[in-house]
Amino acid sequence: MTQQTSTEVKNLQESALEHLWVYLREPSDMAEKGDPTIYVSGKGVHVTDALGNTSIDGMSGLWLKNVGYGRTEIADAAYEQMLKLTYMPLGTTTEPTIRLAQKISEIAPGDMTRSFFTSGGSEAVETALKLSRAYFKRVGEPNRTKFISRKGSYHGATMGAMALGGSHLYPKIDYEPFMPGGLHVAQPLPYRCEFGGQTPEECADLCANAVE
Repeated sequence: MTQQTSTEVKNLQESALEHLWVYLREPSDMAEKGDPTIYVSGKGVHVTDALGNTSIDGMSGLWLKNVGYGRTEIADAAYEQMLKLTYMPLGTTTEPTIRLAQKISEIAPGDMTRSFFTSGGSEAVETALKLSRAYFKRVGEPNRTKFISRKGSYHGATMGAMALGGSHLYPKIDYEPFMPGGLHVAQPLPYRCEFGGQTPEECADLCANAVE
């Protein structure tokens, strides 16, 4: 999409307010501020909106843009694969999937030799929760059902992931009750230790004791 006129952008914004649920934004707040901003392109760490304004994506997309925007080699690889095959029947796989899993096993530590691919972080967390529950049931320890996470952490936007997280982005009162077994412990931050530790070592010990 090329740079657009202010009238075209305004029309798109009005359409967005009427038909689109923008993530983590209140429609009334966007209407008051003249939002949402509409981005049309990105290169490296920079993104450009429909009016031609360029800024730095300081969050690196937060969820997925750790390699930057405009990576043609990634886009070309995805395009080539989609021309060949966009999905495979249940219980089967593809050559690129196998090769990626093999590469990950070569650089992963210890005995981490298998990969389970998901479509995003939230789904990965949900899968880990299920694997944990299933594992302990199969080894004869079904009562091991607790999950420990840090206060203020973010693990995803699905229900299980939100139960572990403590981010202010999601007011938990709106979504409770969550699954049982989620415990939150203090973060080992020596510069504002929840337990009053005066050194990094002291704070770490206090946080570890709280977990125990």
